[in-house]
Amino acid sequence: MTRSDTGDKVSRLLALVPYVQARGVASISETAHAFGIEPDQVRKELEMLWLCGRSSGPEDLIDLLFEGDTVSVIYDGGLHRPLKLTAAEAMTLAVALRMLTELPGATEGGAAERALAKIETAAGQHLDTAGVDIRLATQDRWLALAQRAVDEQRAVELRYYTAARDESTHRVVDPVRVFYADGMAYLEAWCRQAEGMRVFRLDRFEDARLLDEPARLPDDP
Repeated sequence: MTRSDTGDKVSRLLALVPYVQARGVASISETAHAFGIEPDQVRKELEMLWLCGRSSGPEDLIDLLFEGDTVSVIYDGGLHRPLKLTAAEAMTLAVALRMLTELPGATEGGAAERALAKIETAAGQHLDTAGVDIRLATQDRWLALAQRAVDEQRAVELRYYTAARDESTHRVVDPVRVFYADGMAYLEAWCRQAEGMRVFRLDRFEDARLLDEPARLPDDP
């Protein structure tokens, strides 16, 4: 399953319960048509929701009733309750949403932007993310790619910000390992531009992509 398929499925799961609930008793075939999937898939995904709820207790889990080609919601697991966030929770969610909106192709239809606007409006003056250090979120953005490059021994093309010179440079590197120091993640790699081993901080990656070519490390880097 691709990342896009997973995202579509999660979005659909979040929409299925309110859709069925709004109709009281919903036709499975009509629901399938509305969501553009097969009836068997609707039933399968709704059955997955039996394991979801506000806690692990059976009294807090979503409960559905299937009768022939129809389904109804017996208990929605608390989805009808308004979401209430503490100031810290609102701050955390706002920072995460802002990072998400900056990822190319990560959001579609402006949903993340609308959610962020609602949180900022609701929190008002109590929400100030200007001083939040988002370096860890930035490094996490590239951590999976860097580790995959090491595991698969593939070259990486990247745009990297060098703080000492206050400039961004384009490089192709051959990864050796990912490691942590003082809470920050680093990629050690052979830099083809510098023709030497270099250490790159992941939070200073401005862009990166895996290349379809093997890493070319010298015999004695």
